[in-house]
Amino acid sequence: ANDGSDSVTDVGQAYVFDRDTERFLAKSEAELEFETTKDIQSAEVVLVNDEAIDKSSYTRAGNTITIDDDAVDLGDIIEVETNNFVLAGTLDLATRTQNSEFGYSVRACTTNCSIYVGAPLDSTQIDDGGSVTRFVNRSRLYGITEGTIANPVLTAGNSLRINNYYVTATGTTVESFVKDINYADLPNIKASVVSGKIKIELINPNAAPIANKLFIYPGEGIIHEDLGIELFPRMQTMYNPFPLRGARFGHSMDISNDARSIVIGAPRGATNLEVTFDENTTKLDSGATTIKDTQTQSGAVYTYDYLPSSLDSYKNPGRFVYGQQINDTLVHPLSEYGTSVDYANARLLIGAPQHITSDER
Repeated sequence: ANDGSDSVTDVGQAYVFDRDTERFLAKSEAELEFETTKDIQSAEVVLVNDEAIDKSSYTRAGNTITIDDDAVDLGDIIEVETNNFVLAGTLDLATRTQNSEFGYSVRACTTNCSIYVGAPLDSTQIDDGGSVTRFVNRSRLYGITEGTIANPVLTAGNSLRINNYYVTATGTTVESFVKDINYADLPNIKASVVSGKIKIELINPNAAPIANKLFIYPGEGIIHEDLGIELFPRMQTMYNPFPLRGARFGHSMDISNDARSIVIGAPRGATNLEVTFDENTTKLDSGATTIKDTQTQSGAVYTYDYLPSSLDSYKNPGRFVYGQQINDTLVHPLSEYGTSVDYANARLLIGAPQHITSDER
């Protein structure tokens, strides 16, 4: 929503929605009825151990799913996709500058562990230069989350969704809710209280997939806010490596399948083409000096690569650093190169809607 408002006019905002799935554990062959917390919307999907089962293997009455005993065994994990889209959080620009168009472009990595939001008119670096902000799903990426509010007062009956299990608060203190989590017997998950604040983490982080470790999302109510759990903290803001007024850096972007490279378009930026003399035999300063031919407002595309820290963690994260500028030797002024980008399976597509072919010049 790039026209959203905050402390100044039309900064923009981004909204994260999650498609609700509720998970249950088959603890007894005599109890195979599972009632979802949220109303099931349209056609439900029921999975047993990550495999969808046929509708003939269960019955549905309202929000209650009853599975045939021959379709499930003791200890199986049952999931019901309720098809509710739940607001999981809102994302904001670090430096709120007017008319930034924050939210003009958005991308999420394949495991939803990180989110990238473009603000092509962000003037923090230079007037209307643009920026891209990276947010992470802290628990999903690092397998741990911690509250920021000490000794919070909770509302009994509110719930938190942890690895798709709904855990309901039976009391009003953080100590009581920690017991609720630990008594829920969630596989490989433990909760504790540290200096009056909640801490939820994996018992064995290595047992969970990389970048897909621990899911924590809102349940019923706002208990995550009461606990001070920030679901999508802001980690880094990237700016144009060649600052230029009005470049619209962040107008377009895409990320690689492994989430370790990001491609960012600036359709009003400048492409810097290297100038060669004769047959590239003439060198200046023994090759240390290069001459660039700047194509004004031709558009530009840049790559950023992720460099992990020595001990990659939430408190000591890696960073994206500028990699290279992707040049088209046939680009010309005002071609809007970088208006759109698509990066998948090691293939990069770049749109230049105002490009003029040699026949049209």
